Amino acid sequence: MAAAVGYRAILGRLGFTQDAQVFISDPSRGGFDTLESLDVLVSGDPTGGNFVKSMRRPGGDSSNGVLVSFRAETNFKSLLFYLRHKKRTNRTVALTDITLVNISALAMRQEKEIEDKANFMTPKNPKFDPDDWAQSAENVLDLVSKHPGVTGIPLSYVLRDTLRVKAEADDPAFGVVDSEYASMEEEMISRASILSSTAVATMTDAELEDVGPFTDIFLMDSAKVYDLLTTLFGDKEYYTYIRNAGKKKNAINGSGRKAWFALFKHFVGPNFLEHIQTTSEATLRSLKYMGEGRKFNYEQFVTAQKREHHRLENLERHGGRKLTESEKLRYFKQGLQHSALENIKIFIANDAACRASYDKSVDAVKEFIRNQMQAVPSALRVASVGVENHASSLTADEVAECDMWMKQEDWDKKPIAEKKRIFELRKKLRNERKKNGVAPNPTLKKAEAKVKNEKKKSRGLKKQNESLKRRISAMSRVTVKEEHVSDDDDSVEEQTNANHPALTRGPAIKKKGKKRKS
Repeated sequence: MAAAVGYRAILGRLGFTQDAQVFISDPSRGGFDTLESLDVLVSGDPTGGNFVKSMRRPGGDSSNGVLVSFRAETNFKSLLFYLRHKKRTNRTVALTDITLVNISALAMRQEKEIEDKANFMTPKNPKFDPDDWAQSAENVLDLVSKHPGVTGIPLSYVLRDTLRVKAEADDPAFGVVDSEYASMEEEMISRASILSSTAVATMTDAELEDVGPFTDIFLMDSAKVYDLLTTLFGDKEYYTYIRNAGKKKNAINGSGRKAWFALFKHFVGPNFLEHIQTTSEATLRSLKYMGEGRKFNYEQFVTAQKREHHRLENLERHGGRKLTESEKLRYFKQGLQHSALENIKIFIANDAACRASYDKSVDAVKEFIRNQMQAVPSALRVASVGVENHASSLTADEVAECDMWMKQEDWDKKPIAEKKRIFELRKKLRNERKKNGVAPNPTLKKAEAKVKNEKKKSRGLKKQNESLKRRISAMSRVTVKEEHVSDDDDSVEEQTNANHPALTRGPAIKKKGKKRKS
């Protein structure tokens, strides 16, 4: 009796009149006399629009209906969405939980889901790199999560690691203190039901993966995931792992989930993990920073190293091994090959904070490079990597200045005397390298060739310009002569069809040939 009174009180708070409350609770009319009975509307009429219409015009006859205000209808729709959200996140609802504040808190979420469903656009397929499985797996999960399931839950819940849902008491909801969820989407993905309520609690997860039983909603969503995976990997050689799971697409075990984990098992096997580990470490060993070049600088060097760190860290939860801070620092210091960085490498080795943190060492070198570039712009500039050292009469700074690539506008700003000095240094260095059998700087050689080509083009354009000037001058002289000839001059005979040389018959021309014998 107390539950019925409390239920009627909830309907009153929503804005329903006494007649409307009786209509909803009457078994022969509305038939929804308890909070649990509204579950039919949650599944069949989520917005409650059809039910409210039947209240106003039962059987199409408004004379037997009840008055339902717009406020009551809006609150009733919010109540149904609130109950739906609690159901799909496996959380119980008490009568005391249903307040206008609580149900209104999900109003924006309700509008967002309606808008997203109406404006849904198929997202673009992500790139998949088998050599970076961890990042590629995240890209696939991100793609799947953009597709909503039957109840509006992101489909990535189908591919989560765990089958079972945590106990509600140990898992605070989103927005509650100590909650581990950063969004409602995360909570739905983590707490959506995969197993049916009839699943045996004593069975292992491996056994449940094979036999279930699974919820009907999960099976429908899993079939949709299988279709997405087929679209994404249908033209790849490893599609066979997905296809084998697809043979049981409509079976009890859920094809999308089995297809994903079959592919997952292939890419995170022990041999494949070892291959990724070896490849990443080889890449770290090969990365060299030789100075600030046009195509490779310090920022790119650090970014390339962190990309490999991230790849190995992603594989850690799949059985791989991430790099320690000391290993990161070792590869980092080995990659700093420019001679001007020896002092900062010594500082890193002796500083406790830098020895303990890769990021602090990166920042320290970055600051050192910035200060060096401000003091001596050419100190860390290089045009290429890999030019051999040789005995030279030039100083290290002069060699760096010769090999430095600079923009045209920077070169134009230099005084003529400075340009001549650099030209002389470059000529001297080029001759020394040629004498010692050292290949010339490729970037500088390319820049000099570009200048020569531009000069050659300039000379060609200059010749064309002179030729055009001569032709225009000649045409101008002819025009002036014609202007001096008078129109009434009798010496100039008017040309007509009668005297045109092409239309008049000239004197007969005798043809040469043998004379006929008479």
